[in-house]
Amino acid sequence: MLPYLKRVLRMYKWISVIFLVGYVIYIIYDDYIFVDKIYSLSDLGTFLLIEFMYLFVYFLGFSFYYWLISLLIIFGYRVVKR
Repeated sequence: MLPYLKRVLRMYKWISVIFLVGYVIYIIYDDYIFVDKIYSLSDLGTFLLIEFMYLFVYFLGFSFYYWLISLLIIFGYRVVKR
């Protein structure tokens, strides 16, 4: 089972990087109106804090579902293989 988990972990790292880069690009595109109206450092700090909170929540959800599905597939494969 360890080789399967190593493979899944390697895939998780790459998919996480793609998810994070895609999310940042999406946020910049989606919230360009707000980015355009940043006039001071307090506005920038507020914007970044809110966006990082959303990023954290979405990344936790992504990680939970990724590992849930991966472990179910690995355990299902192990049961069928026996």
